[in-house]
Amino acid sequence: MITFGNNSPIQLNFLSFKANSKNNNTTGNKIPADILAYYDSLFLTDSFIKEIEYDAQMDLWPKDPIFIKCHDAVETKFPHELYKHTQGVIDTAIELANKFNLDPDKAALAALLHDYSKHLPESQIIKLAKKNKIPQAASGEPGDKTLHGPVSAFLAKKEFGINDQDVLDALSYHTYGKPGMCNLAKLLLIADKIEPVRRDPFLREEALKIKDLNTCFAYCYRDMLGNPFEYYRKLNPELVMVWNDAVSNLPRSKPKKIKNI
Repeated sequence: MITFGNNSPIQLNFLSFKANSKNNNTTGNKIPADILAYYDSLFLTDSFIKEIEYDAQMDLWPKDPIFIKCHDAVETKFPHELYKHTQGVIDTAIELANKFNLDPDKAALAALLHDYSKHLPESQIIKLAKKNKIPQAASGEPGDKTLHGPVSAFLAKKEFGINDQDVLDALSYHTYGKPGMCNLAKLLLIADKIEPVRRDPFLREEALKIKDLNTCFAYCYRDMLGNPFEYYRKLNPELVMVWNDAVSNLPRSKPKKIKNI
């Protein structure tokens, strides 16, 4: 909750704020330009990420040969800011796996490779997808956002021999999700959305308080969707299906309303 001047307090959703900040129409209040600029630069720019030094908990990472081989490739190929983001996702995935009784080594491997194709030019990602008939993670114009997950899964299998279907599905669907996701895929989507290097710290703090995986997934997915009704945005039918599936998996004791950020 934030108050500017004599205006009423504003309750901000990070991703909605990001999407609408350029037009300064996120709320009915006028948000000062310097606050917009600060908020935008704090979370969205690679130049800010380059200034951050993130101390990854590498002592907790897997020590098996496959993980080490994949890590060596990632560390070599990734630009600095993408590698730091990946470190944050790995640490968060391990933390969530231990919390939700999932395999932390599998979670770490999926986190390590979730953006494995992102260092490539978008044109090359599209070319790889077309050549190998790799389906998009969601409908829309072919590009990095809809293809980097599935192409990363393809490369993980081709280059490292990874055949674990849960890991491959997690890579493919970590951006938009899909109905019927396995628990590892849900965990990776959450970890990618709340990692500490370049994501919203308020979302992270609240998400880490949640004790149930499905509730945590629904909480983060709701934030990802923002509020399309308030901002007159079209609803992607595929994302609606994921949301409906997420809600159907909430525990019977779910709260009437998940706390807003």
